[in-house]
Amino acid sequence: MTLNGFIRRGRAARRDGAETLAHLVPAAPALQERLGLTAERRAAVCITPVDAAAFSSLISELAAVLAEAGRSRGTTLRRLCDDFGFQWFVLEDDDSLSDLVDAVQRAERALVARGLAAHLLCAVFTATGPDGPVHLVHAPRTGRFHPVVPGAGGRDDGAEERVRRGLQDLLPMETDRDRCFPVWGAPV
Repeated sequence: MTLNGFIRRGRAARRDGAETLAHLVPAAPALQERLGLTAERRAAVCITPVDAAAFSSLISELAAVLAEAGRSRGTTLRRLCDDFGFQWFVLEDDDSLSDLVDAVQRAERALVARGLAAHLLCAVFTATGPDGPVHLVHAPRTGRFHPVVPGAGGRDDGAEERVRRGLQDLLPMETDRDRCFPVWGAPV
C-alpha cells in the first residue's frame, strides 16, 4: 500500500493513539541490548495538508503547543514542508527521550482535540546502529509502531522483521505489512 492509500483510508486517529507513544521510553534500553541500536533524541510529527483557512490556524496552534513544551523541557522545534506538501514538525531534545516523547504526545493530542485527527499521519523516531538508521514509525490511527529500515533499492525486509520481533513484547507493533508504510526522506 502506498502512503497516499493509507491516508485515503480516512480512519480517524484512535483517542489512545498518543498514549502508546509512552511505551517507547522504557523500550529504549532494549533497542540497545537486543538490537544494538541507540535511540536518537530526535523525532518528527507529520501532518497532511488541510484546507487553507484551517491550515494556517492549525500550524500556528501546533507550533505554539510544541514550542511551549520545548521551553519548559529544553526541546527544540523546527517546521519543514516537504515536496509533497506534508508539514513536518521536527523536535530535538539532547537530554531526555521522555521529554521528546511527551512533546510528540502533545502534538497528537492537540490535533485530535481540534477534530483534525485524520490529518495526523505519523510520528517518526530514529535509532542508529552499526548498519545505519532504523525509523520507528508511530501510526496514531492504529496506535502501533512499525520499523522502516532503508536498504539497497528499497526497504530491508529482513532487518525490519528483526526489529519487529525484537520489540514486539515492549511496543505495540503493527503486524499487517500493508499498514507499514515507508516514510522516505523523513527529516530525522
